[in-house]
Amino acid sequence: MEPEQFEEIMRSVLSEKMAEDETGLVNGPRFFLPIKAFRAKDSDGRELEVVGVTATEDDNENLSFVVLVELDAGGEIYPIIESSVWRIKGKAE
Repeated sequence: MEPEQFEEIMRSVLSEKMAEDETGLVNGPRFFLPIKAFRAKDSDGRELEVVGVTATEDDNENLSFVVLVELDAGGEIYPIIESSVWRIKGKAE
C-alpha cells in the first residue's frame, strides 16, 4: 500500500467517525483512532507498541502514531506520540 492510499483511507475513516460523533470529543483539535497493535522501533532503536493514530496539529492535518513505551526497570508503561516508526516483524499480520 502506498503512503497516499493509507492517508486517504485514514482520512475517510476519521471523517466518518467525526460525522457520527455527538459528544464533540472527536471534533476537537485531537482525536484517537485505535488500530491493531504492533511492535515497532523508533528512530533511536527503542522498542515500542503502536496502538493508534492521532493528529498533531489543531487542524488534524498531520497524522502521528500513538505508542506505548515500557521502561526497562519496574514495568512502567507510558504513551507517547511518534511521527515515524519501523515495524519489527515485517508485514502487518
